[in-house]
Amino acid sequence: DQLAPSPPFPFEPISSPPPSETNLSDNDEMEATTHKSSASSTEHYDDAVFENENQQEKNVENEDHQGAYIENEDQQETNIENEDQQETNIDNEDQQKTNIENEDQQETNIENEDQQETNIENEDQQETNIENEDQQETNIENEDQQ
Repeated sequence: DQLAPSPPFPFEPISSPPPSETNLSDNDEMEATTHKSSASSTEHYDDAVFENENQQEKNVENEDHQGAYIENEDQQETNIENEDQQETNIDNEDQQKTNIENEDQQETNIENEDQQETNIENEDQQETNIENEDQQETNIENEDQQ
């Protein structure tokens, strides 16, 4: 029993076309979409990492600026304290000058008191001298009478 050749098929057989970019099978389309999606995800990830690194750099710069700002504020406070200390020093120097002037005045006062005492002693001596002169005159008169 041999098989007779089959009669010609009334329709053209459907052959599957070779895969191309314009005519992709469902599987190929899914792979391409997955690849595109994966590439897109990678790009988004890379962008996010890059933005993150940039933000971290900005944060570090901001922290540096804040640190410098705080140092400046501290320096300004120190400057104000130094100015206050300088004013206090000037006040102290002025007080020392006043104290020295007061001591000088006290010395002058003591010298004046000493001079007054000397003056009183001199007046007393003058009185004594006058009394002595009077006594001498009296003595001369007495001698004359004798």
